[in-house]
Amino acid sequence: MSVELEALEALDISEWAPTRDEIWALPGYHVDSLHPEVTRRLTKSIDGLSRGRRPVTAVVLGERGSGKTHLLSWVREQVQAKNGYFFLLKPVAGTSAWESAVGDTFSGLLRGSPGGLSQLSRLLAVIADAAGLGSVIRDAISGRGDLTRERLEEFLAGLRSLELLTL
Repeated sequence: MSVELEALEALDISEWAPTRDEIWALPGYHVDSLHPEVTRRLTKSIDGLSRGRRPVTAVVLGERGSGKTHLLSWVREQVQAKNGYFFLLKPVAGTSAWESAVGDTFSGLLRGSPGGLSQLSRLLAVIADAAGLGSVIRDAISGRGDLTRERLEEFLAGLRSLELLTL
């Protein structure tokens, strides 16, 4: 066996594999050609979001250390760069799928996005804009301005005026 192969075998790559929390950090590198078909399919799905298509769910399977977490970090970065929202749903033993989804969605809303705002702050700003509220209310409700009782009441009145989708 060559010295190079022996050196590679001696490495413990489990120490290098990113953790779940690292999905929310920018990847330090990305090689599109590493998994070209996967990258192509994911890019096509992400681009579809920009054209108003329904949200996409992707199941990522692979052996430990194969780059799944890095790929998810790259997907998150791509989705958020297109003003989308990213949620990582991971079932938790002992809870129902819905309980896990609610917890992961809540956690995802509190995660960061480009510009230093949380996804929740971005969402509240989008809602304020959709309700036709001014920048003072939008900034207050999204955490970039002073939130007073009056501004919150104005936001809630604007929210009530929206024709939200019904099931």
